[in-house]
Amino acid sequence: MHTVTVSPEPTVSAEEFYSVDSSEAQPTNESWWVSFDDAKLNRIILSGLENNYDVLQAVARLAQASALSLQARADRLPQIGLAADSEQIWREGGEHENFTRIGPAFSWEVDAFNRLESIAVARQSEQSARRDDIDAVRLRLSAELAEAYF
Repeated sequence: MHTVTVSPEPTVSAEEFYSVDSSEAQPTNESWWVSFDDAKLNRIILSGLENNYDVLQAVARLAQASALSLQARADRLPQIGLAADSEQIWREGGEHENFTRIGPAFSWEVDAFNRLESIAVARQSEQSARRDDIDAVRLRLSAELAEAYF
């Protein structure tokens, strides 16, 4: 009689055929062009990285993402401030009264459904992505400059 094995053992180990050598996945050195030992190339690439609008734009986007991340974290804290209100009431006969109120203001949003936490995590991820964008733009630009140089 034929039986079905619910969780059969594989006959071949997948690791031996599909493993990736960890030495292949090393991060790129940020100043990789220095290994060419060419002072002129170094000057060209450093000047390009300092004055390129794509790099400056990526840095500005990181600053924006950092500010939004800071704001998202601050939104989870109690808010304390000062409230002021002024009111003028007119009575019959042309008389009026002025009321002015100044006092402390306190508010805090209870994160019952984890909305604020989710926003903070999303903003932190956005900040991390923008940091990676800067690295990608710098790598692309330095590679293009080195290719044009050689």
